[in-house]
Amino acid sequence: MERLGERVFTDIDYAAYGKHRAKLVDFFTSQGYDFDKDTMMYFGQERHIYFGSKIPMIDVFMTSWI
Repeated sequence: MERLGERVFTDIDYAAYGKHRAKLVDFFTSQGYDFDKDTMMYFGQERHIYFGSKIPMIDVFMTSWI
């Protein structure tokens, strides 16, 4: 990823409603990202981690806020 001043960004963090978690897997895999099935099994209710494409890593944190 590109630099912003002296900072180098290696990932992007997102927040999503927990009710949409099932749609996230389809969306990110359709965009060329992959995920670790073990990590998803243990932490998938609260957090998804996707790897690949132009951005090396994407973290998605689930919230129950409405």
